[in-house]
Amino acid sequence: MLRIGDTAPDFELKDQSGKLVTLEQMAADGDLILYFYPADFSPVCTAEACAFRDSYAGVSGVGAQVVGVSPQSVASHQRFTNSF
Repeated sequence: MLRIGDTAPDFELKDQSGKLVTLEQMAADGDLILYFYPADFSPVCTAEACAFRDSYAGVSGVGAQVVGVSPQSVASHQRFTNSF
């Protein structure tokens, strides 16, 4: 289990567009807030994603990007992303 501040191991997944990306590639662009959630559209996960959305201006203002990871399909991620 990772703890706050730990470095996550590199991984490779498809993003919401179906593009294969690695953690290393995303982190190369600068600081990264990486969060894992169990399911698109679940009430708690939606609230969490909305909290990141609502604070995005401050996060991006310091040069960080937010990346959420869950086990659903690319199509599910597209619908989830587009619902915001």
